[in-house]
Amino acid sequence: MNLKRLLGMLVLLSFLSSACGVRQQIRGSQAPVQPKAAKQKKSKGTGAPSAPQGAYTVVPGDTLWALSDKFYGDFFQWPLLFTNNQNTIQDPDLIYRGQTLGIKKPVTQKEASVARKKAMETPKYVPHTKVRNPLPLDYNDP
Repeated sequence: MNLKRLLGMLVLLSFLSSACGVRQQIRGSQAPVQPKAAKQKKSKGTGAPSAPQGAYTVVPGDTLWALSDKFYGDFFQWPLLFTNNQNTIQDPDLIYRGQTLGIKKPVTQKEASVARKKAMETPKYVPHTKVRNPLPLDYNDP
Protein backbone atom coordinates (compact mmCIF):
# COMPACT_ATOMS: atom_id res chain seq x y z
CA MET A 1 0.00 0.00 0.00
CA ASN A 2 1.51 3.32 -0.93
CA LEU A 3 1.72 6.34 1.39
CA LYS A 4 -0.87 8.35 -0.54
CA ARG A 5 -3.45 5.58 -0.23
CA LEU A 6 -2.63 5.08 3.47
CA LEU A 7 -3.05 8.79 4.15
CA GLY A 8 -6.38 8.76 2.35
CA MET A 9 -7.56 5.84 4.45
CA LEU A 10 -6.48 7.56 7.66
CA VAL A 11 -8.33 10.73 6.69
CA LEU A 12 -11.43 8.68 5.93
CA LEU A 13 -11.19 6.84 9.26
CA SER A 14 -10.77 10.14 11.08
CA PHE A 15 -13.81 11.57 9.32
CA LEU A 16 -15.89 8.47 10.04
CA SER A 17 -14.98 8.45 13.72
CA SER A 18 -16.02 12.09 14.08
CA ALA A 19 -19.17 11.57 12.00
CA CYS A 20 -20.25 8.65 14.21
CA GLY A 21 -20.72 10.93 17.19
CA VAL A 22 -17.40 10.47 18.97
CA ARG A 23 -17.74 12.52 22.15
CA GLN A 24 -14.96 14.98 22.84
CA GLN A 25 -14.07 16.63 26.11
CA ILE A 26 -11.78 19.63 26.13
CA ARG A 27 -10.68 21.30 29.31
CA GLY A 28 -8.82 24.57 29.66
CA SER A 29 -5.72 24.75 31.81
CA GLN A 30 -7.14 27.65 33.83
CA ALA A 31 -9.98 25.61 35.41
CA PRO A 32 -9.14 21.93 35.25
CA VAL A 33 -11.93 19.48 36.04
CA GLN A 34 -10.87 16.16 37.51
CA PRO A 35 -12.35 13.06 35.85
CA LYS A 36 -14.68 11.05 38.09
CA ALA A 37 -13.05 7.69 37.38
CA ALA A 38 -9.51 8.60 38.44
CA LYS A 39 -7.99 11.73 39.91
CA GLN A 40 -5.23 13.22 37.80
CA LYS A 41 -2.31 15.23 39.13
CA LYS A 42 -2.48 18.92 38.37
CA SER A 43 0.44 20.03 36.25
CA LYS A 44 1.95 23.48 36.42
CA GLY A 45 2.25 25.13 33.02
CA THR A 46 5.60 26.61 32.13
CA GLY A 47 4.34 28.78 29.28
CA ALA A 48 3.28 32.41 29.41
CA PRO A 49 -0.08 33.00 31.11
CA SER A 50 -1.59 34.24 27.83
CA ALA A 51 -0.55 31.09 25.91
CA PRO A 52 -3.71 29.07 25.13
CA GLN A 53 -2.81 25.67 26.53
CA GLY A 54 -5.16 23.03 27.76
CA ALA A 55 -5.85 19.39 28.23
CA TYR A 56 -7.80 16.81 26.30
CA THR A 57 -9.22 13.53 27.57
CA VAL A 58 -8.90 10.67 25.07
CA VAL A 59 -12.15 9.04 23.95
CA PRO A 60 -12.66 5.83 21.96
CA GLY A 61 -11.57 6.21 18.34
CA ASP A 62 -9.01 8.94 19.01
CA THR A 63 -5.57 8.80 17.41
CA LEU A 64 -2.65 11.19 17.73
CA TRP A 65 -2.96 11.64 13.97
CA ALA A 66 -6.55 12.92 14.21
CA LEU A 67 -5.96 14.92 17.39
CA SER A 68 -3.05 16.76 15.80
CA ASP A 69 -5.32 17.81 12.95
CA LYS A 70 -7.94 18.96 15.46
CA PHE A 71 -5.56 21.01 17.62
CA TYR A 72 -2.83 22.03 15.17
CA GLY A 73 -4.61 21.88 11.82
CA ASP A 74 -2.10 19.37 10.45
CA PHE A 75 -2.18 15.57 10.72
CA PHE A 76 1.63 15.49 10.58
CA GLN A 77 2.00 17.41 13.86
CA TRP A 78 1.21 14.29 15.96
CA PRO A 79 4.85 14.01 17.18
CA LEU A 80 4.20 17.25 19.12
CA LEU A 81 1.45 15.50 21.08
CA PHE A 82 3.64 12.45 21.64
CA THR A 83 6.77 14.27 22.81
CA ASN A 84 4.79 16.66 25.02
CA ASN A 85 2.97 13.75 26.69
CA GLN A 86 5.66 11.10 27.09
CA ASN A 87 4.84 10.92 30.79
CA THR A 88 1.43 9.54 29.69
CA ILE A 89 2.09 7.91 26.29
CA GLN A 90 4.73 5.20 25.90
CA ASP A 91 4.01 4.37 22.24
CA PRO A 92 2.49 6.90 19.80
CA ASP A 93 0.29 4.17 18.29
CA LEU A 94 -1.23 3.26 21.64
CA ILE A 95 -3.39 5.83 23.38
CA TYR A 96 -6.28 4.87 25.61
CA ARG A 97 -9.67 6.18 26.70
CA GLY A 98 -9.37 8.35 29.79
CA GLN A 99 -5.77 9.45 29.25
CA THR A 100 -5.36 13.18 29.70
CA LEU A 101 -3.09 14.80 27.13
CA GLY A 102 -1.56 18.23 27.46
CA ILE A 103 -2.09 20.42 24.40
CA LYS A 104 0.80 22.86 23.92
CA LYS A 105 -0.08 26.02 22.04
CA PRO A 106 1.19 28.09 20.40
CA VAL A 107 3.78 26.02 18.58
CA THR A 108 6.82 27.64 17.03
CA GLN A 109 7.58 27.21 13.36
CA LYS A 110 10.70 25.21 14.28
CA GLU A 111 8.70 22.83 16.52
CA ALA A 112 6.13 22.32 13.76
CA SER A 113 8.85 21.68 11.20
CA VAL A 114 10.67 19.14 13.40
CA ALA A 115 7.37 17.37 14.19
CA ARG A 116 6.44 17.16 10.51
CA LYS A 117 9.89 15.76 9.66
CA LYS A 118 9.60 13.11 12.40
CA ALA A 119 6.12 12.13 11.20
CA MET A 120 7.44 11.67 7.66
CA GLU A 121 10.39 9.58 8.91
CA THR A 122 8.14 7.27 10.95
CA PRO A 123 7.93 3.80 9.39
CA LYS A 124 4.66 2.48 8.03
CA TYR A 125 2.11 1.54 10.71
CA VAL A 126 2.03 -2.11 11.69
CA PRO A 127 -0.83 -3.11 14.03
CA HIS A 128 0.29 -4.02 17.55
CA THR A 129 -1.17 -4.08 21.06
CA LYS A 130 1.99 -3.93 23.17
CA VAL A 131 4.39 -1.04 23.60
CA ARG A 132 7.32 -1.30 21.18
CA ASN A 133 10.71 -1.16 22.84
CA PRO A 134 12.61 0.52 21.37
CA LEU A 135 10.36 2.75 19.30
CA PRO A 136 11.23 2.81 15.58
CA LEU A 137 12.38 6.42 15.83
CA ASP A 138 13.84 8.73 18.49
CA TYR A 139 11.16 11.43 18.61
CA ASN A 140 13.14 13.55 21.09
CA ASP A 141 16.13 13.91 18.77
CA PRO A 142 15.84 17.16 16.76
